[in-house]
Order: sequence, then structure tokens, then C-alpha cells
Amino acid sequence: MQKLQQRAERMARSDANRAEVYEYLRERGRPLLIDAAEDGRVPAAAVSSALIDLFGKSAMTAPMMRQFCGLACAAILSEEGFEVDQTGVRVAKDPLFSFGATYRRRSATATETSSLITRIIDTLNEVELREAEALIRARLQALH
Repeated sequence: MQKLQQRAERMARSDANRAEVYEYLRERGRPLLIDAAEDGRVPAAAVSSALIDLFGKSAMTAPMMRQFCGLACAAILSEEGFEVDQTGVRVAKDPLFSFGATYRRRSATATETSSLITRIIDTLNEVELREAEALIRARLQALH
């Protein structure tokens, strides 16, 4: 699991409201996020009205919650093969977000390589991970 997903899940576990927001974004919000990313729009803005409708404006406007939403959107889009294209993009007339990020699809080569390495590492137990770490360190030292 990548760092973004780990951070988003850890933050979601630390607060019941964030957990519910994360569940919504992962399930029902995911198609909206993907459509917005593919269209070059700020994905967070695509779900802001629904988040306010479901969880209330006061719950969603807290700075920590808005930051969490941005992180959760980034984590979900990363799972779907997107990477950040631009940050600090102004969002006009949005009830929740003033700024956000736009995304683009990662190149196929980068996605395949990362996915293969990630899949291999995810299958290793602790002993095998430590062995892999030692092999990688030895290989890196040999290169220098």
C-alpha cells in the first residue's frame, strides 16, 4: 500500500467522521473523482456538494476535514493510476474548496513497473522483507 493510502487510512481511523467521509469517497465518490480528473477539473470540487449534503456544512468546513478530503482524494486517485498535475488550482464558486489539485494519468510504463514491484513486495513476509532489504543495500553499495 502506498504512503498516501496509508496516511488517509490512518487519519480516517483516528476520527469517526473522517472514517465515514473516507468510506463515501472510496465507494460512491470514486467515479465522480475519476470523471473530474479525466476532464482536467479539480476532483475534490466534484464531491463537495455531496459531502456537505451527507455530513453537514459545519462538519466539512473545518480545516482539518478539508485537508483530509484532499488527502483522501489524492489517495483514491493514486490507486486509480493518477498523479498530481497541478496544485493550487483556484476553484470558483465551490461551497467547500477554494483551491485544489488537478490530476493526470500516470504513464503506462511507470504504472506497470511500480505495480509489479509493489505486488512483489506485498507478498513478502517480514523475514523475506529483511532479506530483500539486505540484498538491496548490498547491490546499492556495489554500485558506488
